[in-house]
Amino acid sequence: MIAARPAMPARPLTATVALGMAAPVALDAADAAEDAPEAAELVALARCEDAELANEDAEASADEAALDAAEEADEIWDERDAERDEAEALAPEAADDARLAAED
Repeated sequence: MIAARPAMPARPLTATVALGMAAPVALDAADAAEDAPEAAELVALARCEDAELANEDAEASADEAALDAAEEADEIWDERDAERDEAEALAPEAADDARLAAED
């Protein structure tokens, strides 16, 4: 006898969904033994898919963190560049003040 199985969902399989699909109502022990390899394969495929999705999420998070760090580094560089420009503009005046103070 063939065990009753739920319809395949339209959404991607997750381990939980695959476990639900992999546990058909067995009508007898022979049916259960016959369906066990297929059920195990469904569970393994679902776990692989879950791992792939988690890996994609981790890669996306790492890419986003790298972009955020690069933006922050650019902002710091721009701030330091502005401070350097300001210091260079004030340097001649500060040198004159120091020279006048030394003469007095």
